[in-house]
Amino acid sequence: MSRAAESGSSEATIRALPASDREAAGIGIGSRCSRRAGAQPKGSTVSFVVSNLSSLSPIRSGRGSFRWLAPLLTLAMVTLAPSFGAAQGLGTLVGIVTTLSGVPVEGVTVTVSSDEQTASGTTDEDGEYEVSELLPGLVSIAISDTDLVLVPELEVGVVANITIRSDLILRSLDEVAMRRWDASRFFEASPGLAASLFAGDTLEAGVLPLSNYLERVPGVAVAREGGIGQPTALVVRGVEVTDRFLVTDGTPLEGTVQRLHGWDGQVTQRLEVVRGLPSSRRDGELTGVVHRLIRPTGDPASPLFSASVEGGDYGWRQYGAGTSGSSRVYDWHLSAQHAEADNEQPNTDYRRTAMAGSLDFIRSAITGHLMFQGETSEVGRSGPTSLVRPDLDARQERTRFSGAGTFRLGRGQRSLHELRLVGTQSDIRSLNPLDSGTMLLQSSEEVARLVAVSDLALAGGRRNDLRTGRVSYEYAFEIDEFHYMTFGGTAEGEAGRFTRTNRYDQTRANLSLYAEDRVQLFPDLLLTAGGRFVKNGPYGFAAMPRGSLTYELGWGFLARAGGGFGVGTPTLAQLFGETFLWEGNPEIDQAKSRAADAGIFGSLWGNRVQVEASAYWHEYEDLIVLGEFDVPRLDTLPDYRALTLAERLQLQSDVWTGVRQPLVVAAVDPRVTFVNLPRSRAIGAEASFTAMPVTQVTLQGAYTFSDTEVRRGTRLLRPGDRLPGMPEHQGSFTADVHVARVSVGGTFRYVGKRTAPFDYVSQVLGLGTLSSYTRYDMRARIGLTDGLWLSMVGENLTDEQYQEVPGYPALGRMLRAGVQVSF
Repeated sequence: MSRAAESGSSEATIRALPASDREAAGIGIGSRCSRRAGAQPKGSTVSFVVSNLSSLSPIRSGRGSFRWLAPLLTLAMVTLAPSFGAAQGLGTLVGIVTTLSGVPVEGVTVTVSSDEQTASGTTDEDGEYEVSELLPGLVSIAISDTDLVLVPELEVGVVANITIRSDLILRSLDEVAMRRWDASRFFEASPGLAASLFAGDTLEAGVLPLSNYLERVPGVAVAREGGIGQPTALVVRGVEVTDRFLVTDGTPLEGTVQRLHGWDGQVTQRLEVVRGLPSSRRDGELTGVVHRLIRPTGDPASPLFSASVEGGDYGWRQYGAGTSGSSRVYDWHLSAQHAEADNEQPNTDYRRTAMAGSLDFIRSAITGHLMFQGETSEVGRSGPTSLVRPDLDARQERTRFSGAGTFRLGRGQRSLHELRLVGTQSDIRSLNPLDSGTMLLQSSEEVARLVAVSDLALAGGRRNDLRTGRVSYEYAFEIDEFHYMTFGGTAEGEAGRFTRTNRYDQTRANLSLYAEDRVQLFPDLLLTAGGRFVKNGPYGFAAMPRGSLTYELGWGFLARAGGGFGVGTPTLAQLFGETFLWEGNPEIDQAKSRAADAGIFGSLWGNRVQVEASAYWHEYEDLIVLGEFDVPRLDTLPDYRALTLAERLQLQSDVWTGVRQPLVVAAVDPRVTFVNLPRSRAIGAEASFTAMPVTQVTLQGAYTFSDTEVRRGTRLLRPGDRLPGMPEHQGSFTADVHVARVSVGGTFRYVGKRTAPFDYVSQVLGLGTLSSYTRYDMRARIGLTDGLWLSMVGENLTDEQYQEVPGYPALGRMLRAGVQVSF
């Protein structure tokens, strides 16, 4: 099941429970003045908005916070609506009661009470209720006549002559018993960002890799270099994102981009993908995607032990096991997995073994989360086999370990301290021990030229090893019900060893400070303003102001607009790293951006349909791209320079007709280098929807239009060219059906024509464009018992032949099946 645009749905807030209380209790209260026909009393001239923030909006308050608010609202109504009568009026509460998945609940009795009164109403088939003729003041809301619960009871302020909307979300007893680490807000997210949510049996079972879900998110382009385990790139709004945009359980961990095809090592219940301009509390990058895999912890019904086995085409084999437990004080989880594949392509074997674990604990006002992930993998790197012969001995070995600890201290209901410690180590060796001979490439520019590319054999390989340590602190506090502020900072140290050195001789220190202020300007208008101040390594100081506005349009819809500035600091690998395909450039500078976007988010038909539509504009300066290499020309050969113009023309003609052989020129260093692209821009539109026409069916669609352009280019990226990797049009449609213990789903994906990323071979051959393609995937999961499940997955069912990276053929049809058991 999916829900879109939840993270971007930050609404104007007057009262909200602490986020942890809301999540744990399953409460999603939206108390809004009703604007439906007939809902507003005669003579009223103004509507007030009283609603909760979404999961990314952490305004907090304690019980009874409306005790001072009701008189103020009443005074405001008297001031703004002089047509009210002198006698005290009565108020009305209306709303819709739904389950956590958005299904309306019929026949629920909603009871409103205070010391002076008690009244009730019953929900209809659409889940709607109404309780009228209420005395102004603070009242409690409770529900009955259902197995679902609303805990704790709620308090809402009733205002004379006003209809207040208070939507209620109910949970089962099992859901209430569940404690989650994700109960509070997303640590580094912004209310101005759009988000897509994925949940359900398929996600929980880990049947699909993370990249399959990212392919369904509007505005995100995913490209993998061929088979399973090969490097994967993400492009958002024309910019290839770095690992720092990928977050697991709220912890930034490097190295995730390369692992999108695989398994995270955590039991996952929900995936949240946040995209767009990062907030003032990100690391100052240009644009990107943040994802978090959310684990169910503390659930007494969660299995003590689980295991899975899966096999399929291309030699795919996967084995995994996990164990978890909980008590009143702590929850823990430990899992391990091994996966391998041969891909039935030359030298693309894949092996990966990983472990992960976590420990959550609660001590009075202090909560803590400790986690680790470790893996070792090896994958064959045969090169662009559709263009040249495979390099049978080349491969990449990778070892990665990361650990993190997050500690939160709550001071009453209005402030929160948070400390986060993160350490990672990633060791990558690109190996090519044997000389497989020289390749001859026909130049696309000169028919009489063949470019000879040596194999660059190197027995010791090339290193790209990184170590990072990061400490972050954040203090958030609520000034009043309308005003919430956040301050924080991060100190980080990086060290790297590259090429053939044994020392971590490249180091960098990064410092950042940020502040963010959320203020309720009017009942239906929320302003978020902030900024980030960074100093990354040798680069100069950078200040990045950002802001957003969220306005409630009514009828369940919100409008949001945001904008700001950003920088993109080169990674150590972009500066000093080397592989057999590209090399770093120590001379590249930080990229800079100006960006703005706006969108509308909302729900229809009792929350059965959720829609999102947004448009964006981004201007980039000194964007960091792969886009410089040296192709030797014929005039570097003495024999060619000795020819007259007529003889050179004759040589070209003879080669074209096959009378003579082309001349061979040797490539000195056939690798692409990072450069700064002086000026470029990206504009576009993104749209998505999620629908549940009936409880058993979930439909999801996404579409992206992207227009990118180089404004001032380089020697190879010229003005008017499109930025590499982002198609002009792409879209997907997904349908899932859940009946009892059977889940069946399918996804159709279309990716339009796009400019190919730069690499030496394809550029020499003149292959600068990738063709469009469509792909169909299917999946099914069947529960034989509560603890025994069968899964089946079919990818690329029509056996579409396509490439996401030039020269790397994507996998054809792949079928796999597995068994998951738990107890």
